[in-house]
Amino acid sequence: MKMEYYRRIHFRIVVWLVRFVRRCAPRNDRPFSAFVIITVVVASLSSLVSAGPIESIQILKISGRDGKAVIKTPDGSMQMIRVGDAFGERGKVIEIADGRVVVEERTDQGTETVIIRVEDGKQRIERIRKMGDREPVLYTPK
Repeated sequence: MKMEYYRRIHFRIVVWLVRFVRRCAPRNDRPFSAFVIITVVVASLSSLVSAGPIESIQILKISGRDGKAVIKTPDGSMQMIRVGDAFGERGKVIEIADGRVVVEERTDQGTETVIIRVEDGKQRIERIRKMGDREPVLYTPK
């Protein structure tokens, strides 16, 4: 449901940008300006992965050499992701290697590093959270 909403918003943005370019750009630069703007918007749409929790996204194939992975979103569609793409509700892909995808996710408690491992067709999720910058408590020997 949310993915369809985002696609409609992107479509409206593209239409608005094309109208803006027609009004503001000189006649000889219009085709190029419109092409650049539409390319940027379409590229941002392709990097948008379903806005669902990370646990609901299934990784089907990982290519560490190419730095890409194929995922299945909660709505059943398949998408290719790469480093830098949005992932889940508030995550961003920071690494794709053989057998794992590393995502940095913003949570209410701070930033978490989520490691999604795929071994023998099974997906395992590990979460690592940094616990503040408090200094360790030091004890003096008795």
